Amino acid sequence: MPEADKTLETTADPVQHSAVCLPAGVFRVTMLLLAASFLYFVVLAVSNGTYAPQSLAATLPIGPILLGAVFLARPGLLRSSRWLTIIVLGGMAGFCIAIAVLPNLQVHAPWGATPAKVIAGFSVIISVVLFIAILLYHRPGKWQTWLVGVIAIAQLCVAGWAISQKVLEIDVLVFHRDASKALLAGRNPYAIDFPNVYMQYPMDQCPYYSPQVQHNGRLLFGYPYPPLSLVLNAISDTLLRDARYGLIAAYLIAAVLITQIGRGPISFCAGALMLLSPSSWYLFVNGWTEPQLILGLAAVVWCALYRRPWLPVALGLFFALKQYTIVILPLLPLVLPAPFWSKQTMKQLGVMFLTIVIVSLPLAVWDWPAFWNSNVRIQLMQPFRNDSLSYQVWIAQLLGHEPAGASAIGFALLLPLYPILLWKLPRNPAGFALGVAMTLFVFLMFNRQAFANYHTLAACSIALAAAAYEAVYSARSAATLAADSR
Repeated sequence: MPEADKTLETTADPVQHSAVCLPAGVFRVTMLLLAASFLYFVVLAVSNGTYAPQSLAATLPIGPILLGAVFLARPGLLRSSRWLTIIVLGGMAGFCIAIAVLPNLQVHAPWGATPAKVIAGFSVIISVVLFIAILLYHRPGKWQTWLVGVIAIAQLCVAGWAISQKVLEIDVLVFHRDASKALLAGRNPYAIDFPNVYMQYPMDQCPYYSPQVQHNGRLLFGYPYPPLSLVLNAISDTLLRDARYGLIAAYLIAAVLITQIGRGPISFCAGALMLLSPSSWYLFVNGWTEPQLILGLAAVVWCALYRRPWLPVALGLFFALKQYTIVILPLLPLVLPAPFWSKQTMKQLGVMFLTIVIVSLPLAVWDWPAFWNSNVRIQLMQPFRNDSLSYQVWIAQLLGHEPAGASAIGFALLLPLYPILLWKLPRNPAGFALGVAMTLFVFLMFNRQAFANYHTLAACSIALAAAAYEAVYSARSAATLAADSR
């Protein structure tokens, strides 16, 4: 076994009910990841990604589950992978049934609270039924690909219809619309300003923005997302009259791509989680740009597995999509060739940074001060949000005020986490995907602002990690079994 992969339990009994046999240790890791992702999606469906004590408490098991996946479950904890499957899926089924029947719980969907709650309950129950059917009785075939495609197309049609019924006046949609118009008119989207659509608050006292960027009902910054995201949204807004259609397509393509990463039951379940989660509606309706990052991250893992020459370009495009992807940079040794300082790795890093420059620099240097103000300065000035789904809100309630250094807490916690991840995780696409999932979860749950869009990216990255583990180690296990049989 390669030195980087010593952490994995590849000598345990293979799981015979998978399409391609997985070592029991790897199978346990994928089950932990699917359970964590499922719990994350259900919490987001119930809370819409905003603060509620019960929702925040429900996220507490996710961290230990991810940490268990990082350090790997020992074979003595559970001798049977089938029992682990039953325990995990039974717990998930009980949780989703409780969500469906408990009173006073609301989820988001484009057609009202009561039907949405029923649909959400059925969606998560259907997810559990799919997990049980696929994991315990799976046979290779094209039917699962067709099923995922049908679900994705149905989701696209319903989402498109729902968006066409009502135009919401929220700031993100105004940003997309006005920036697209400015770009087509030859004006710099980073040098414009926007109307403050939240006029229910006193003039220039909207709590969603810092006081320095509000004046006479206007927001004193331009498009707050990087150039690559701007161009993609402008194309969708111009061709389809709404940037959200492109974002929905990105999310659904990412889900289908994840099902094809491992090409087995784990990957299918990971993609089905994304497609069936009611929380995706909140992402679609509000026009947040995280679907682009979800697709970008899935493309990075796919390229790392099947198209290595494309990996540096995929990494460059991913890091060019949003500012906070910078927290993933220290994990690059997990996916780039070892040793990290080799000529080959330096070349790939050069291609990655060149890609970032090519897609970002032309619009950035058009008016550098305006770009810096819109993409960096105002991000550092954003106020502490008491409605965030973040443990910092709990801390603020205990202290009676915003925690000191709230902006730095999330970054500070990553400093000891990076060495642990680089030490314990295998240096391959599976280890990188799990490292990204753990990093995003810790960073977001201790951030001063963390809502459904950010958390959906973290939940999807956990599901992606499960698919990546299947892709890496089912192939290795199958090769080993074939060699043993000769």
